[in-house]
Amino acid sequence: MTNDLIMSSVRPERSGQAAAVSETAYEFGTAFGTAILGFYRTGLADTAPAGLPGGVLEAAQETLAGALLYARELPGELGEALATAATDAFTSALSATGGIAALILLAVGIFAGIMLRRVSSQADPTDTEDDHEPSTAP
Repeated sequence: MTNDLIMSSVRPERSGQAAAVSETAYEFGTAFGTAILGFYRTGLADTAPAGLPGGVLEAAQETLAGALLYARELPGELGEALATAATDAFTSALSATGGIAALILLAVGIFAGIMLRRVSSQADPTDTEDDHEPSTAP
């Protein structure tokens, strides 16, 4: 629905560019979501408490919410240790991917600054050199 709203607000001649930006943003979001989950799984595997019942660690690695639900079902200190390990792993994963995203954003900003440094803010982007050719009147 949001994508339809964005696309309907763009001039038809710019719709290809808008679609490309929208698709790129979606792909980046998916990639960062996958990265967070990957960092989370690795972090939880490294910090999970010993003695978890079979299959609990694998299930807890799927989502933070799942890990917290399993932690509630486990007895005492084991459940608390799983909840702490899961929240710490998720926080670390979010921090890592946020740092990566910030670096990418900084690189894109620098690239845009370099590419646009000679572009005048007063120039008409629809203006082409062909429009300024002298006419040959008889």
